[in-house]
Amino acid sequence: MIGGPWCPVCRRSVNEYFDGKLKFELRFVPFDAVQMKHRRQMADIVLNNVDGIKRTFVDNTPAPSFPPQVEKLIHDANFIAAEGFKPRFKNLASPTFVYDDGEGAAIFKGYKPWKDFTGSLQSMGSEITDFSQELDRMLSEERKLDSAALVGFRRTTAIHALPHSASASLGCFDTQQYEAVAEVRYQDTDWIKILALFSTQDEPVYGYVAASDMVFA
Repeated sequence: MIGGPWCPVCRRSVNEYFDGKLKFELRFVPFDAVQMKHRRQMADIVLNNVDGIKRTFVDNTPAPSFPPQVEKLIHDANFIAAEGFKPRFKNLASPTFVYDDGEGAAIFKGYKPWKDFTGSLQSMGSEITDFSQELDRMLSEERKLDSAALVGFRRTTAIHALPHSASASLGCFDTQQYEAVAEVRYQDTDWIKILALFSTQDEPVYGYVAASDMVFA
């Protein structure tokens, strides 16, 4: 389920899941990042998984604070992921459900009564990635470039929300140039951190591209 902490249908859905009313395994992907409160909640969900989901949607208790760098990194990752979802979904509503109907991928957009579609839902599979230690380590090892430089794509590639094999990506490009701001060695791959997008509040949003796919202007 892709949704936002502000969404009342998400709250209802998550509570029905924890009450045992839904016969499938739920994974929650947060995409709302407008308010600072929601940023803390998103970081809590990403870093603390089920405990974070329960704090936001079940217990209605405040999320703990995290280092600003970590909150910013998770905010950027969710923003880029949402931008990547949009062209695939044509329209991204809250919540949007993605599920396996047993005969291949099936997508359900928006909300309708559970009884209309829960009969075909199956488990969504793999375990949630635990980013809690990895993000802190990555940020501590990130090296800012001496001076900003423009980089272009060497071949068709993707902007990754996080330098991780399971991250969502924002489209594919082969001609655009971006401002490179830092580099990092992560999971045996060299990554270039780039200024990828601007949010609706004109806030800079950062992403990562494998260094092997980049050429410096």
